[in-house]
Amino acid sequence: MPTETIDLREDWAQAPEDPGSPPLPPLRELRRPAGFALALLLAAAPAASAAPVRQVAELATFELAGVANVGSDISPAQVVGDLLLSRGGQTLTAYRMTDGTLRWRVPFPSSDPSQGYATAGNGVVVALSGNQAAATTVFDEQTGAQLWTTEASVYALGDVGVQIVDYTSGYDPSIAPADQPKRESDLVRGYELRTGRVLWELRGTPFATVNAEQRQVLTITNDGAVAFYDVGDGRLLRRGEVTWPAGQPVYVNTYGDLLQLNAVVPGKEPVDAEYDLTTLRARPVDAAVHNSYPYPCGAFRCVNRFGKDGGDFQVSVTDPATGATRWQVEQNLGLVAVADGFVTIDPNQSPIGDFGAAAVRLADPATGRTLLDLTGWLILVPMADGTGRATQDYVLLRQVGRTAQVARIVDGEVRVLGSLRHEIQRCFYVPGSLSCVYGGNHLAFWRVGE
Repeated sequence: MPTETIDLREDWAQAPEDPGSPPLPPLRELRRPAGFALALLLAAAPAASAAPVRQVAELATFELAGVANVGSDISPAQVVGDLLLSRGGQTLTAYRMTDGTLRWRVPFPSSDPSQGYATAGNGVVVALSGNQAAATTVFDEQTGAQLWTTEASVYALGDVGVQIVDYTSGYDPSIAPADQPKRESDLVRGYELRTGRVLWELRGTPFATVNAEQRQVLTITNDGAVAFYDVGDGRLLRRGEVTWPAGQPVYVNTYGDLLQLNAVVPGKEPVDAEYDLTTLRARPVDAAVHNSYPYPCGAFRCVNRFGKDGGDFQVSVTDPATGATRWQVEQNLGLVAVADGFVTIDPNQSPIGDFGAAAVRLADPATGRTLLDLTGWLILVPMADGTGRATQDYVLLRQVGRTAQVARIVDGEVRVLGSLRHEIQRCFYVPGSLSCVYGGNHLAFWRVGE
């Protein structure tokens, strides 16, 4: 397929066409619905070392079709596997992140591009428009050919499309349990991604939910009977028992190795119970904590706890075997595991969207001791894969006047790799490749060296 490059200013070098680009590799599973911790973004560092070494090469520039201006609070672009997808008012455009080529552009009406999102698997792109009709459209990831469409909201989970119909929102805590309308059973349905054929359908009992990391569907009764099913074919894997907290069972959630149950007593705060997904053993719940999100972080286990008052949160780094707390991150700071240590980030100081997260410091994973002050930088990492493994590939970004510097931590200090000739607004990163929105509705791609 011929590529399209739009030269935006006279002083920019136009990237050569690449009519012989190889087909795209299989798309990775994305959009893990985990909690706060496994975010896409991060940030990092103050004084950078030495003069920039030119390890950042611009590949191509484009104008975003159908986008007048990318605002500060929404993003009509998203990385899905090896593709960067841009949603205009009436089109969906796919660029290849690794070489900056335009792969395809197809009609894709959407009343509000900021409300849509996409997932990928089995050689297809599954795009949700946010519209009432034809909510999901599935495209071939190499050609952009439309394969099928449905009014249901479907997302890709590996090689299966998954639809979840959750009736939790129908519960009104102000009404006595005896007067509540009968709760309908949740529904989970699996689709063959390339054809839209329904592979299996599971009814909740009445609750049903999906654990994306474990690729399992769970159904749970009001008496606590749990059944586990395989996402691939819908077959029963095992059964178990849990105990709901006191009150009216209302909500079920699962991610990673955690199962959460929520019950409500009219006029009182909701009550949570937490279980290990594998053993179904109860986990202690702190009464002062509104919600907790455990997740793997490098060689350790992190737990993000949200307080009941004011929405403050705190991350603890714990021993995965014993659960003992090794150290705590400062209140309202998150962290991410990178090869050099743990980067703490400040969500309150971070740009909205996909630019990155404001870094505070690089910490020793085992003790929390500060290794490097990272004030002034942002850090951007590839899409989290749900494992919590330390990422070996990331970039640090900071705006310097009308340019942006790209850097990494090398030998305990920040080393600048090169500069971008733009005031960037949105950035996306996959290993070795960076793309940023600038100027309201333009897009550029760079190759980032080691």
